[in-house]
Amino acid sequence: MTCQRFFTCFCVGLLVSACSANGERAANEWIKSQAVDAKIDSIAPLPPIMDTPSAAYTAKAVVDPFLPGRITKTRMNETAALAERPGKVHFAETALDALRVVGFLEVQGQYVCVLEGPSGYGNAKIGDRLGRQQAEIVAISAKGIRLQQTDGVESWMPISRRSR
Repeated sequence: MTCQRFFTCFCVGLLVSACSANGERAANEWIKSQAVDAKIDSIAPLPPIMDTPSAAYTAKAVVDPFLPGRITKTRMNETAALAERPGKVHFAETALDALRVVGFLEVQGQYVCVLEGPSGYGNAKIGDRLGRQQAEIVAISAKGIRLQQTDGVESWMPISRRSR
């Protein structure tokens, strides 16, 4: 036990003596020697600041982006561009989420889907477009229809057998 206390006291004394100011003094001397060697004259001066002339702007020539007429024109242009594509448009003023597939018919070996929307029922074939987004019908099967939206994203609309 005495030997263990002696060893512990020796280790503590060794640690305390290791924390002397000699290391700090050496670090301070090194910092001072580096400061003397630094060349302050080597830094290039900043270029002078050039004054730019002010310009006067008026907002009379700027078109208001929230003008209702402008929004309608933009929608009409988009609709006109989509109308040039082949295929019939069904439920053009309805969102795709408001439509549902209620069934399908087989006509001359090809499927025709039966759709229900807010304005009633309609049928569509492959190549026709649906809703305000004008998603194109890519495939029709007994389980539902596959749509391709104008941005290229494909989605699936299953046949819904529930009543509203």
